[in-house]
Amino acid sequence: MAKAIFEVLFRVIVSLTNVFLAPINALLVNFFPDTSNLINTFNNNITLYIGNNLAYFSSMLPPTTRGLIIFYLTFLISYYTISFSIHGILKIVRIIKAVKIW
Repeated sequence: MAKAIFEVLFRVIVSLTNVFLAPINALLVNFFPDTSNLINTFNNNITLYIGNNLAYFSSMLPPTTRGLIIFYLTFLISYYTISFSIHGILKIVRIIKAVKIW
């Protein structure tokens, strides 16, 4: 019984949120221009001006050094991604524990 009441209450909250946020969403979609062309132009410029120089520079390094650099950068990105994700999840869990709705 409590589960059914909770589901109905949740659906009501979701539908009210959609009703209130739909005009804001429509305004933002129509107000801001499509940025996909800008992003493609930016990526093409980066590839054109920096990509060739990086390829020339990296070809001067031995394959072992390139592998170590790629491994280090992969480890660094993975470490920060996992640590920020865990930190965010723990923050959400603490907030849910503080609310104590069940």
